[in-house]
Amino acid sequence: MATSVKGLLVVLVATVITGCCRCPPDLVNHSLSGACPADAAPSNTAQLHDCLATLAFDTITAVGDEQRLLVKNIGAGAPCHSDSAQTCRHGPLAKIEPVVGGHQRENSELDHGRIITRLFLRPGESERYDSLGLAPGDTTYWWVKRTSDTTAISAYVRDSAGTVVSTPQHTITIELHPPGTFTVALARFIWDDADEKTQGPCGVGCCR
Repeated sequence: MATSVKGLLVVLVATVITGCCRCPPDLVNHSLSGACPADAAPSNTAQLHDCLATLAFDTITAVGDEQRLLVKNIGAGAPCHSDSAQTCRHGPLAKIEPVVGGHQRENSELDHGRIITRLFLRPGESERYDSLGLAPGDTTYWWVKRTSDTTAISAYVRDSAGTVVSTPQHTITIELHPPGTFTVALARFIWDDADEKTQGPCGVGCCR
Protein backbone atom coordinates (compact mmCIF):
# COMPACT_ATOMS: atom_id res chain seq x y z
CA MET A 1 0.00 0.00 0.00
CA ALA A 2 2.79 2.42 0.93
CA THR A 3 4.58 1.70 -2.33
CA SER A 4 1.41 2.39 -4.35
CA VAL A 5 0.85 5.71 -2.57
CA LYS A 6 4.48 6.71 -3.14
CA GLY A 7 4.21 5.85 -6.83
CA LEU A 8 1.00 7.85 -7.13
CA LEU A 9 2.67 10.88 -5.52
CA VAL A 10 5.55 10.69 -8.01
CA VAL A 11 3.09 10.63 -10.89
CA LEU A 12 1.14 13.57 -9.47
CA VAL A 13 4.30 15.64 -8.92
CA ALA A 14 5.51 14.90 -12.44
CA THR A 15 2.11 15.89 -13.82
CA VAL A 16 2.16 19.20 -11.94
CA ILE A 17 5.70 20.00 -13.07
CA THR A 18 5.09 19.21 -16.73
CA GLY A 19 1.73 20.96 -16.61
CA CYS A 20 3.21 24.20 -15.24
CA CYS A 21 6.44 24.34 -17.18
CA ARG A 22 6.57 23.93 -20.93
CA CYS A 23 10.11 23.09 -21.95
CA PRO A 24 11.04 24.68 -25.30
CA PRO A 25 12.94 22.73 -27.96
CA ASP A 26 16.67 22.65 -27.27
CA LEU A 27 17.86 22.82 -30.84
CA VAL A 28 16.99 25.45 -33.41
CA ASN A 29 18.71 26.54 -36.60
CA HIS A 30 21.07 29.41 -35.73
CA SER A 31 22.77 29.55 -39.11
CA LEU A 32 22.78 32.77 -41.12
CA SER A 33 20.15 32.90 -43.84
CA GLY A 34 19.84 34.76 -47.14
CA ALA A 35 20.78 38.42 -46.81
CA CYS A 36 21.63 38.17 -43.09
CA PRO A 37 25.20 39.53 -42.89
CA ALA A 38 28.16 37.88 -41.23
CA ASP A 39 30.34 40.06 -38.99
CA ALA A 40 27.93 43.02 -39.01
CA ALA A 41 24.58 43.92 -37.52
CA PRO A 42 21.67 43.96 -39.99
CA SER A 43 21.34 47.43 -41.47
CA ASN A 44 18.21 47.15 -43.65
CA THR A 45 14.89 45.36 -43.45
CA ALA A 46 15.86 42.56 -45.85
CA GLN A 47 18.91 41.73 -43.75
CA LEU A 48 17.00 41.92 -40.48
CA HIS A 49 14.12 39.77 -41.69
CA ASP A 50 16.55 37.12 -43.00
CA CYS A 51 18.44 37.13 -39.70
CA LEU A 52 15.15 36.47 -37.91
CA ALA A 53 13.97 33.78 -40.34
CA THR A 54 15.75 30.93 -38.54
CA LEU A 55 15.13 32.16 -34.98
CA ALA A 56 12.43 31.55 -32.39
CA PHE A 57 12.03 33.55 -29.19
CA ASP A 58 10.99 31.95 -25.92
CA THR A 59 7.81 33.56 -24.56
CA ILE A 60 7.73 31.58 -21.29
CA THR A 61 7.52 34.19 -18.52
CA ALA A 62 10.15 32.56 -16.29
CA VAL A 63 12.96 32.62 -18.87
CA GLY A 64 12.52 36.27 -19.82
CA ASP A 65 12.06 39.42 -17.79
CA GLU A 66 9.66 42.32 -17.51
CA GLN A 67 10.14 45.51 -15.51
CA ARG A 68 10.00 49.28 -15.54
CA LEU A 69 13.33 50.66 -16.67
CA LEU A 70 15.45 53.21 -14.82
CA VAL A 71 15.28 56.75 -16.14
CA LYS A 72 18.05 58.98 -14.82
CA ASN A 73 18.17 62.75 -14.58
CA ILE A 74 15.23 63.44 -16.88
CA GLY A 75 12.47 65.45 -15.25
CA ALA A 76 11.18 64.90 -11.74
CA GLY A 77 12.27 62.02 -9.59
CA ALA A 78 13.84 60.92 -6.33
CA PRO A 79 17.58 61.34 -5.65
CA CYS A 80 19.58 58.57 -7.35
CA HIS A 81 21.07 55.96 -5.06
CA SER A 82 24.50 56.42 -6.64
CA ASP A 83 24.42 60.23 -6.84
CA SER A 84 21.98 62.26 -4.77
CA ALA A 85 22.62 65.32 -6.94
CA GLN A 86 20.78 63.57 -9.80
CA THR A 87 17.24 62.26 -10.03
CA CYS A 88 16.03 58.75 -10.85
CA ARG A 89 12.56 57.37 -11.55
CA HIS A 90 10.80 54.39 -13.02
CA GLY A 91 10.30 54.64 -16.76
CA PRO A 92 8.50 52.54 -19.40
CA LEU A 93 7.49 48.92 -18.85
CA ALA A 94 9.56 46.65 -21.09
CA LYS A 95 9.91 42.93 -21.77
CA ILE A 96 12.91 40.88 -22.95
CA GLU A 97 12.82 37.35 -24.39
CA PRO A 98 15.78 35.07 -25.28
CA VAL A 99 16.40 33.23 -28.53
CA VAL A 100 15.41 29.59 -28.04
CA GLY A 101 18.56 27.49 -27.76
CA GLY A 102 20.85 30.51 -27.38
CA HIS A 103 22.70 28.75 -24.55
CA GLN A 104 23.82 26.08 -27.04
CA ARG A 105 25.47 28.35 -29.57
CA GLU A 106 29.10 27.74 -30.48
CA ASN A 107 31.79 30.41 -30.28
CA SER A 108 32.22 30.07 -34.05
CA GLU A 109 28.66 31.35 -34.51
CA LEU A 110 28.99 34.22 -32.04
CA ASP A 111 32.30 35.24 -33.64
CA HIS A 112 30.32 36.31 -36.71
CA GLY A 113 27.53 38.07 -34.81
CA ARG A 114 24.11 36.83 -33.79
CA ILE A 115 20.79 38.16 -32.48
CA ILE A 116 20.37 36.82 -28.93
CA THR A 117 17.16 38.44 -27.60
CA ARG A 118 14.21 40.59 -28.55
CA LEU A 119 12.90 43.50 -26.48
CA PHE A 120 9.77 45.59 -26.66
CA LEU A 121 7.73 48.09 -24.70
CA ARG A 122 4.40 46.94 -23.39
CA PRO A 123 1.21 48.26 -25.07
CA GLY A 124 0.22 51.66 -23.76
CA GLU A 125 3.79 52.81 -23.09
CA SER A 126 4.59 56.10 -24.84
CA GLU A 127 8.11 56.84 -23.60
CA ARG A 128 11.18 55.80 -25.61
CA TYR A 129 14.25 54.22 -24.05
CA ASP A 130 17.04 55.12 -26.42
CA SER A 131 19.99 53.37 -24.76
CA LEU A 132 18.32 49.99 -25.42
CA GLY A 133 16.86 51.05 -28.76
CA LEU A 134 13.28 50.81 -27.52
CA ALA A 135 10.44 52.80 -29.07
CA PRO A 136 6.65 52.45 -28.70
CA GLY A 137 5.18 50.00 -31.21
CA ASP A 138 8.56 48.61 -32.40
CA THR A 139 10.32 45.34 -31.61
CA THR A 140 14.04 45.63 -30.90
CA TYR A 141 16.64 42.90 -31.37
CA TRP A 142 19.90 42.63 -29.46
CA TRP A 143 22.80 41.77 -31.76
CA VAL A 144 26.20 40.77 -30.36
CA LYS A 145 29.52 39.73 -31.92
CA ARG A 146 32.08 37.90 -29.79
CA THR A 147 35.55 39.49 -29.84
CA SER A 148 37.25 37.36 -27.15
CA ASP A 149 36.36 34.80 -24.50
CA THR A 150 35.07 37.56 -22.25
CA THR A 151 34.12 40.48 -24.54
CA ALA A 152 31.74 41.24 -27.40
CA ILE A 153 30.44 44.21 -29.34
CA SER A 154 26.77 44.97 -29.03
CA ALA A 155 23.99 46.92 -30.75
CA TYR A 156 20.20 47.10 -30.52
CA VAL A 157 18.42 47.18 -33.88
CA ARG A 158 14.77 47.59 -34.79
CA ASP A 159 12.60 47.93 -37.86
CA SER A 160 10.84 51.28 -37.52
CA ALA A 161 8.28 51.73 -40.30
CA GLY A 162 10.55 50.07 -42.86
CA THR A 163 13.81 51.64 -41.72
CA VAL A 164 16.30 49.75 -39.56
CA VAL A 165 17.45 51.90 -36.64
CA SER A 166 20.51 50.86 -34.64
CA THR A 167 22.13 52.09 -31.46
CA PRO A 168 25.87 52.85 -31.53
CA GLN A 169 27.98 49.73 -31.04
CA HIS A 170 29.75 49.37 -27.72
CA THR A 171 31.79 46.74 -25.91
CA ILE A 172 30.11 44.45 -23.40
CA THR A 173 31.32 41.57 -21.23
CA ILE A 174 30.73 37.83 -21.45
CA GLU A 175 30.45 36.10 -18.09
CA LEU A 176 31.56 32.51 -18.57
CA HIS A 177 29.89 29.55 -16.85
CA PRO A 178 30.77 25.84 -16.71
CA PRO A 179 29.24 23.80 -19.56
CA GLY A 180 25.83 22.49 -18.60
CA THR A 181 25.07 25.34 -16.18
CA PHE A 182 21.92 26.23 -18.12
CA THR A 183 19.37 23.87 -19.64
CA VAL A 184 17.46 26.71 -21.27
CA ALA A 185 18.35 30.19 -22.55
CA LEU A 186 17.60 33.09 -20.19
CA ALA A 187 17.32 36.87 -20.65
CA ARG A 188 17.17 39.60 -18.03
CA PHE A 189 17.18 43.33 -17.48
CA ILE A 190 20.01 44.21 -15.08
CA TRP A 191 19.53 47.16 -12.74
CA ASP A 192 22.50 49.51 -12.69
CA ASP A 193 22.81 52.77 -10.78
CA ALA A 194 24.00 54.51 -13.95
CA ASP A 195 21.72 52.91 -16.57
CA GLU A 196 19.75 49.78 -17.35
CA LYS A 197 21.62 46.87 -18.91
CA THR A 198 20.55 43.61 -20.51
CA GLN A 199 21.77 40.04 -20.11
CA GLY A 200 21.29 37.34 -22.71
CA PRO A 201 22.51 33.89 -23.79
CA CYS A 202 25.95 33.72 -25.43
CA GLY A 203 26.69 30.00 -25.64
CA VAL A 204 28.21 28.79 -22.38
CA GLY A 205 28.32 32.37 -21.10
CA CYS A 206 26.03 35.35 -20.59
CA CYS A 207 26.47 38.54 -22.58
CA ARG A 208 25.99 41.54 -20.32
